[in-house]
Amino acid sequence: MEREPGCSWLIPGKDATKHLGSIRKAWALVCRRASIEGTTPKSARHAYRSAGPEAGVAAEHMRELMGHASSEMTDEVYLLFNRAAQLRAAELMDAHLGRLLQPAAAQDVNR
Repeated sequence: MEREPGCSWLIPGKDATKHLGSIRKAWALVCRRASIEGTTPKSARHAYRSAGPEAGVAAEHMRELMGHASSEMTDEVYLLFNRAAQLRAAELMDAHLGRLLQPAAAQDVNR
């Protein structure tokens, strides 16, 4: 976000020497600039957490990024499952288990 020269605030108020005092106004400004109007801080937080696995971020790192003391809070409350990612995970596990269940001779050929 562009700021006036010398402004130390990420989201300045009307007066650049002061921060924006209302989260509602700050959130509306951020959303407008990002062209994502209509979302809430809560829905953005859920989307952020849910995007972690797709980005390759480990669960323990997502917990730290979100400031949670335990992974339970991060996973149970904020993780929204992506149907396409779940389908891909199921396909990967199916292929993996299929390889494990092959007779030993067939496994050597596949390596």
